Amino acid sequence: MPHAAQRQTSMDYTPVTELPGAALSPEQARRFAHRYGWAVAQTTGARVLEVACGAGAGLEYLAQGAARVVGLDYTAAVLAQAQAASRTPLAQADAQRLPFAAGAFDSVVCFEAIYYLADLAAFLAECRRVLVPGGRLLLCTSNPDWPDFVAGRYTTRYWGVPELADALKQAGFAEVALWGALPITQAGARQRWVNRARRWVVASGLVAALGPLAASLQRLVYGRLVALPAQVDAAWIETHRAGVTLAPLDGRAPDRVHRVIYAAAHR
Repeated sequence: MPHAAQRQTSMDYTPVTELPGAALSPEQARRFAHRYGWAVAQTTGARVLEVACGAGAGLEYLAQGAARVVGLDYTAAVLAQAQAASRTPLAQADAQRLPFAAGAFDSVVCFEAIYYLADLAAFLAECRRVLVPGGRLLLCTSNPDWPDFVAGRYTTRYWGVPELADALKQAGFAEVALWGALPITQAGARQRWVNRARRWVVASGLVAALGPLAASLQRLVYGRLVALPAQVDAAWIETHRAGVTLAPLDGRAPDRVHRVIYAAAHR
């Protein structure tokens, strides 16, 4: 496989990708760190495909314990940054049409991306195809059912707990397990104000309109920001994931408490 397979695509997701040097809010840093720590613990010795790897900040960390890691993303400009920062093989392709042979991977991971897809069923079918029997699909996605949720740019549909569980089962996955992370019940008065302010900022489109001034607005809303490295390491992960835990969810009921949904399913 070439290091970066070139393929023309029509949508540029650069504006919504966490790029090296991006100023993350403390919550964004916790989310980023926790999901990679969670995945690494389950992919030791595995052949891993990360779908929607973005600029690849987590690829080298994933590769530390895996037998092999491949990163895939839709946007060429984003993959160019991943290529500059990582030795991991990369491919540019549509997640709904994965350019890999059946049974090529033991694990597929996809973080904070399924809400950009036009056809989740096609993506899940492709994941199942490229996994070996018994292989695992690991997903992490924003929960649309928590009270202060607001949809992001370029998104098509968000999947709540029952909808995601049903989609995985309909795709033929077994042993579907779901968890919630970052419960809003732990938020104090200041955090509730931040949640409301974030909802207004995102919905207003100010971040996109302000361009370089957006970081100043983020600091006003969130306080201290965290710079995203080109490649995260174990120390960065452990520092920022501290205190984040997963709570098992009943796949039959919407989750009104957690900001983030995790899912794991076997082929």
